[in-house]
Amino acid sequence: MSDEISNFLGDEKIRFHVIDSENRQRSSDWIIWESNGSFYVAVVGLSGIMKLSLHPRGTNNDGMDSQFSITRTYWEKMQSDGFAGNAPFHRWKRSALRKGNISKVASITFPTSHLHNIVPSRKFKCKKLAFPLPKVGKAFELSIFSHIFNPKLIEDNFIKQTYTPMFDYELCDGEHVSIVGKYIDFPISFDMILPTDRASSNWIGKRIEVGQRVEGAHAIVIHSWPSNGSPLLLAEINGFTLIRND
Repeated sequence: MSDEISNFLGDEKIRFHVIDSENRQRSSDWIIWESNGSFYVAVVGLSGIMKLSLHPRGTNNDGMDSQFSITRTYWEKMQSDGFAGNAPFHRWKRSALRKGNISKVASITFPTSHLHNIVPSRKFKCKKLAFPLPKVGKAFELSIFSHIFNPKLIEDNFIKQTYTPMFDYELCDGEHVSIVGKYIDFPISFDMILPTDRASSNWIGKRIEVGQRVEGAHAIVIHSWPSNGSPLLLAEINGFTLIRND
């Protein structure tokens, strides 16, 4: 792990994006941070709306230590807009920590063939990294793993799996969260999950009315909601056409 990356460890927020060499295709800005012993990942443009949260084990009565959810502030806004349903969120348990066990918690995929536009960068004060977008038919995948090892002792393990170790966080219970990256083949089959109610249908940046057609849409795609012990699989895509039929 380089000295530059090591300087990002601790309480610093890390901002990153994926961009091509000609500055024609660019992902959103994503942010990674630790707070009060928990670990978080969010899109800068949506960090006030939805985020991935990894909490220390045993802090919740039901044992659910991972959550992909809407934030309290935005939930209150949805309610003020007239939303009467349940707050959109999903909670699950990470794999049990065992000696020698390294488990994937989540991954975010940035497919070159499905990032057609430049997503505007937003001003945000924190450390910033830029990862190069691969050729068409490939994708950059950022993965999050959970374990109890000293991060420097498992770098070779990740490298053997063609991952590049990038940075590591330690939760307050001694669990480590390692962030690694690699280039993979794409496409991968993803099912798009978007809300249909009017109050919450601005997950792609604007409210979508029935019958409305949106060109150049932008979304975070969820493969499926994870069961206990399974990873959350996300992908960012933009430049597609969205039509709301109901």
